[in-house]
Amino acid sequence: MSGARISKDLIQFSVYGVFVEAEDTSPEISMSAIIRPAISIEVTPDKLDFGKLAPGDTSNRNDITIKNNGTCTIYVTTDVAEEGNLYKQGLEIDGNSLESFNVTVVKNILKTPYVALNVPKTYEGVGSKTGTLIFWAEGVN
Repeated sequence: MSGARISKDLIQFSVYGVFVEAEDTSPEISMSAIIRPAISIEVTPDKLDFGKLAPGDTSNRNDITIKNNGTCTIYVTTDVAEEGNLYKQGLEIDGNSLESFNVTVVKNILKTPYVALNVPKTYEGVGSKTGTLIFWAEGVN
């Protein structure tokens, strides 16, 4: 085949060309995800009022809800931040002292323990007493 003959044969055909510029023309899909934390708890209500009490009195029971919003089973314990020791000595959670209370909560499940205040008979403080009930959670294997 000579160069002239190839040229003659090409004249008899229609040739169409499509050109794509080399810009960013690849198909794309945007993606997003919200990753839940492994350990996440929600406790309600956010305030407890035990009322007016005297030494030796026990308050009414206040139900609280502990909800496991995380992705694993959790083990929950409690502590108190306060000035003095009224709550450390007298707080009762589900019939247990503050130090001995614990509960295991499976993911997406809630527990509803009660909280009451037993004012020690020997308690000498007067007036309004405040504190913060703290919940600690750790993952269970």
